[in-house]
Amino acid sequence: MEDWIVAILAILAVVGTSAFLGWFIITILDAVIEVTIFNKAIKAFKEDFEGTVKHSQPDWPEIKEIASLRGLSQSKIQLTLRNYIREIRAGRNEELEEHLELIKSYITEYRKDEPYEKLPSDIRIHLERIHEKIDDEVHLEPLTNHIKELVSIKNKENKRLKFYTVGGFFVGILGIVLALFFYFAPLNQNQPLKVPETEITENIGTQC
Repeated sequence: MEDWIVAILAILAVVGTSAFLGWFIITILDAVIEVTIFNKAIKAFKEDFEGTVKHSQPDWPEIKEIASLRGLSQSKIQLTLRNYIREIRAGRNEELEEHLELIKSYITEYRKDEPYEKLPSDIRIHLERIHEKIDDEVHLEPLTNHIKELVSIKNKENKRLKFYTVGGFFVGILGIVLALFFYFAPLNQNQPLKVPETEITENIGTQC
């Protein structure tokens, strides 16, 4: 096998492996950094939220403003608000117990602001048209919640498939390079054992 072919295949193998490892590490780091930043923002928002609810009982627009200052949208604080309601009802947050109805009103106001948030635009348009023809929005809430759950599951599956697709691409490239390397590489064949002529002569003389 020509030396330059071996060199090219070796370079391709190194580059392919490095690219795959680099992409994998960057993907993991991005996910970790995103989660870390989000958790810090939620922690800061919870401190702001508890303090303002105790001292000034802000309305929903003011809560949204506090969240935006922490880099959070109103949708990203909904789980935190629901957790507060759960903790209060379970008797684990007595400090905010007297503000339960106020916190529940934030959930209600959010549903009025963004009843179809996180839904695909084509579905959202049809739901908005349906909502215009009915008086009570509660009729659509179970349907919208179900669709949101399906969309969330679909998005997770798409991210997982994208990860597998990109990873499979790099692994496939590496496999092709290795296949070419072994295809062009000479096979190790067993060479016949060469016995020195002096040893052959001695053996013949001994037999005689």
